[in-house]
Formats: sequence, structure tokens, C-alpha cells
Amino acid sequence: MAVFNLIVLAITLLMAGFLLVWACFPRLRPWFEAPKYRILTWEERYPEAVRPAVDGERPARSTSGRGASGER
Repeated sequence: MAVFNLIVLAITLLMAGFLLVWACFPRLRPWFEAPKYRILTWEERYPEAVRPAVDGERPARSTSGRGASGER
């Protein structure tokens, strides 16, 4: 049980550290959040990899104004 408590404590301290840095240094926020936005663009960059919906239709595309090749 002591090892489990140590793991929980370590993860809690890491998360508290990340939250503290995120709150105290707003200039670092884009760097922290960049992976989230990178994943959101995958659907547009690789349209053939998007799975069809349950009823056989493709999901609605986002309206960012970019085509499949990333051009405007």
C-alpha cells in the first residue's frame, strides 16, 4: 500500500507543478496546449483516415476554410 501512496503523491505533485507553471507563466500556455490543436487538425490533413459514422455517412467537416491539402 505504501508504493501506491507514493505513486499517487508523485502524480499529484507533478500535476500541481504543471498547473502552477501554467497559471504563473501565461506565455508558456500556447506551448502547453499545442498538442491539443495539432490533433484537432488531423481530420483535415488526412481526410481518408476519417472513419465513417455509424449510419455510413462521413461526419460533418469543420469550417476552418482549409481544404484537404491545407490550402486556402
